[in-house]
Amino acid sequence: MQQTNSPYETSKANSPNLDMPTHGQEEYKREDEMAAKAPPGITYPLDTLIQFIGNMMVTLTQARTALNIAGQNPDTDKDKLAEIVRKLDDINLIAISIPEDLETLSL
Repeated sequence: MQQTNSPYETSKANSPNLDMPTHGQEEYKREDEMAAKAPPGITYPLDTLIQFIGNMMVTLTQARTALNIAGQNPDTDKDKLAEIVRKLDDINLIAISIPEDLETLSL
């Protein structure tokens, strides 16, 4: 059973060669990483994106309502409050335009 081509032969394993150059392996790794990138497309359906934007608009409306209630407090800085509400309104206008932009993608 000690034949050299026997599948049942037991022997000591060779020691690993640690002096191997790695520049070829690094190039393969870079190529694999480039091949593993996601394709340049939207991974979620547009309906999901539009629903997410709708939820964001609802949240913006809730935040604006909370700020209006906070504005009834006489100690509230009205100028700062108006600035925050203006920013929320700007965000809301941008959020409204996003579904129209998504429709032009025609995905």
